Amino acid sequence: MKSIPYFLFSIVVCVVFGCKGPSVSYNESLVVNKTNLQYTKLKLDSLMLDSVNSSYVGDIALFNDNIFFIDKKFSYLYKFSSTGKFLNRYLGQGNGKDELPIKTVAYFSFLPNGRSIVIGPGWDCYIFDNNFKRVDGYQANWHLDVPKDVMLKEPDPERSQMYSFIYDGNIKASNDKILFPILSQHPKFNPTRKEYASKALALGEMSLDNGSVRTFGKFCPSYNHDFNSMVFCYSYPDWYENNNMVLTFAADPKLYIADEKFNIIETFGQAGRGMDTKYTNTTKLQDFKKNWFHQDAAKGHYTFLKYLKDQHLLFRGYHKSINEKTDGLQIYKNDVLIGDVDVPLGFKVAGYIKPYYYSSPYINEDKGEIKIYKMTL
Repeated sequence: MKSIPYFLFSIVVCVVFGCKGPSVSYNESLVVNKTNLQYTKLKLDSLMLDSVNSSYVGDIALFNDNIFFIDKKFSYLYKFSSTGKFLNRYLGQGNGKDELPIKTVAYFSFLPNGRSIVIGPGWDCYIFDNNFKRVDGYQANWHLDVPKDVMLKEPDPERSQMYSFIYDGNIKASNDKILFPILSQHPKFNPTRKEYASKALALGEMSLDNGSVRTFGKFCPSYNHDFNSMVFCYSYPDWYENNNMVLTFAADPKLYIADEKFNIIETFGQAGRGMDTKYTNTTKLQDFKKNWFHQDAAKGHYTFLKYLKDQHLLFRGYHKSINEKTDGLQIYKNDVLIGDVDVPLGFKVAGYIKPYYYSSPYINEDKGEIKIYKMTL
C-alpha cells in the first residue's frame, strides 16, 4: 500500500535548534552513469500474514529473519515468521516498561543492534531493548533559542527552527542516530517560494543518546532549474557504506552519496522508465496540499529508497503516471543499474530474509488482511 505523505502543510511546525548548513557542491564531474541490466522482469509471490486484532494502519519491519507489523493506532508490534505465521505480540498502549505511553505511532524502526525506537506525533521518543523493554525516553531536543515571533517576522533558512519533521515520512536508524527528511512551512519561506530550492535545508539527524537534532544538506541542482519540481519538495535518505549516506530526491533522477558533513562524494543513477515529469507547482501556500495530491497521482516521481548493506544492493521505487497500471523498481549494485522492473502500484522494499526480498504491506481493512510480496533475484 502506498504511503501517502498527507502531512504536507498540515503538520505542526517544530521549533528547533539553529544550525548553519555547509555550502554544498553538486560537482558534475562526479556523475557516474553505468548500466548493466540483468533484471527487466521479476516474479513476485504474495504472502498473507496470519490474521491479528489490528487497526490495519501500520507498516512492516524485518529483523532477525522475522516479519514485524507495527500497528500505528493500537501501538502493538506483531511478530511473524518469514512464512507469515503469527508468533507474538509486543508493546501496546500503557505506562509499563513493555508498553507505549502514546496513542499513535508516527515512526518505528529497529536499530542494527536489535534495539528499536518508537516516536510519537509529539516527537516523544522511546528506546526499547532486544526484549522490547523500555530503556529510555525523551522528547526530541529541539533547543528553543529564538522566539517564535522573531522567526515569523525574520525567517532565516539556515536555522533549524524553520523546519519540521515530515510526518509519515521515513526514518533510517543506525545504532546511535536517525536520519530523516525535513520541510519548512514558514509563511514566508516554503516550497511555494522560488528561493526555497537554493536556500532550504533538506535533512535532519537526531542523536539517540539525548534526542539532539541537527538540520543540514541542500537540494540538488535540478530543483533550482525547475520551480515546478518543488511540488515534490522532499528527499529519501538512507545510511550507506563507511558512515556515508545515500539519498534521492522525489523529483530528481540522480542518486547522491554524501559524507556526514554532506560533502557530495558521488552522483549516479538513471531516470525511471515512462515517467511523466511535467510538474505544476503553485505560488499559493493555501493551494499547495491540494495541488500536491493531484500531482502525486498524476505525475512521475521517486517514492522510496532502501539500501541493504549485506547484499550491497540499493532499491529505488518510482511512480510513472496516472495512466500506468504499474510502478517501477530500480536495483543498483555499487553505482551500476542492474535492474529496472515493473511492480504493483505502491510497491516498496521492506528488507531481506534469505532468500527473499519482502515488500511493505498491502492492507485490506474490510477483509482484515495484511498482504506482502516477496521476490528473489
